[in-house]
Amino acid sequence: FKSTNGNLLVTHFVEHEYDPTVLGIVAGPEDVYIASIADQNIEGTRFKGSTYPTVLPDRCVKDLKEMTRELGQHLGALGYRGAFGCDFIVDQGGRICFIEINARKQGTTMETTLTMKHHLPGHPYFPELEYYAVVDGKFPEGVLEMDSRGDGLCWGTYNLKVPGDVEVLSDLPVPMDQAEFFARVADGSAGENFIVVDHVGAGVLLHSGGFLGRVIAASTSADKVREALKDGVEMVAETCGNELI
Repeated sequence: FKSTNGNLLVTHFVEHEYDPTVLGIVAGPEDVYIASIADQNIEGTRFKGSTYPTVLPDRCVKDLKEMTRELGQHLGALGYRGAFGCDFIVDQGGRICFIEINARKQGTTMETTLTMKHHLPGHPYFPELEYYAVVDGKFPEGVLEMDSRGDGLCWGTYNLKVPGDVEVLSDLPVPMDQAEFFARVADGSAGENFIVVDHVGAGVLLHSGGFLGRVIAASTSADKVREALKDGVEMVAETCGNELI
């Protein structure tokens, strides 16, 4: 610890297999919408990205939704309205432990929004539902939640931060924005299964821990998403002379 001032909460490490994150919206004490469940990629103690849909069994998915809904209802009773997210861990036996709640948009919000547009065409998607929650204090009639299995569209993200001081040697073109990319994946015209966004560009000196770029992969197959994430990470690493691999 760099400072011993203030109160610290120290807990033992819980061995676990999965790190699911649940994104939702609170419209009131009894009105909570569950938007998505994704699996976080935690390397050591560092968050690297997420994949959707979750690989957890249906029983765990059901329990995660119920727990998140109950937590959202508690936020609603306190007067909160809007997006929120809950992080959990799940051990090998299926035991679920709650980790934290965030009264804000999560890192999976953009991908969830675009997935909703694909899975629930014509349905109010995430920003619209949040608007109704904040302004009206209720959701419109006929609101549907996505099937957490995500049949037809899978995605994954990976955030690259440099482990040491690195000079970025080259740029990466951005062939399309994320919304267009997801739309093309959905209709089969994307070509590539990944894009790189927020790359810092050539001539930048990054210090240890500095953010380099973000890989976003999408496909109709979870296996293809995993392959695309690997290819994307390798492409980003090449902009630093492969010093990240």
